Order: sequence, then structure tokens, then C-alpha cells
Amino acid sequence: MFEQDFMKRQINSIANALSLALFGKNRFLKIMEDDDYGQDSEQGFEGDILKIMLNNCLSNRDFQGGRSLIFEATRSKKNLILSLSFYDSVLKFTEEELNKNGFSKAEAEQDIKKLKEIYVVKNETDS
Repeated sequence: MFEQDFMKRQINSIANALSLALFGKNRFLKIMEDDDYGQDSEQGFEGDILKIMLNNCLSNRDFQGGRSLIFEATRSKKNLILSLSFYDSVLKFTEEELNKNGFSKAEAEQDIKKLKEIYVVKNETDS
């Protein structure tokens, strides 16, 4: 029980930090709590696979492939964190490197906005 609560707080902290870094907000963003985002073992396993596949896409500069994986993945907090982490890494590449591989920073930023809508990310003051 304690371990599960600890992990949940860790995931929330990571999501808050990533949202602050990626969305440039002064305040932390909060993912709405919803039963659809439950953490069961099947979703955890899928998240582990997604992490490996996204890291592989980054290594191979397959940004479009990573994008496809993200938008086909089951909706969970873990996958949101992995997705934001992927785009954080993508945005560290130069525009030239991204263009050479059929992607751009503008596309990454649009995808981040889509993720915010899909995962119902909202400001804490909107509660």
C-alpha cells in the first residue's frame, strides 16, 4: 500500500516537473484523476515496452515512428510521462537534424498540445 502511494506521488511529481519544463507554465499542471487512467499491471507492462520503443526511435532518429507509437498507446499517466519525455528529447535536437529526419520542432509542439487535450491536462486554477 505504502509503495503504491509512493510510486503514485513520484509519477505525479515527474509529470508536474515535465509539464512545467515543456509547457513553460509558472504553476504546475495537474492531470485530472479519472478511473480510465488506472495503473494495472497490463498498462505498466505496456508502458515499459513503450519506453523501450521510444528510446529506440530516438536512437534511430525515427521521430515519425515515435509519434505513431505515442498516439496509438493506451491512455495512462505513465504513457503521458513517457510521451512528454520523448518530446522533451526531440526538442533538444536541432531543427536541421529534425528536418533531415522528416520532423520539426513545430510538429513536436503541436503534438504536445494534442497530448494535453487527449490526457485532459489542465491548470490547477481551472479545477
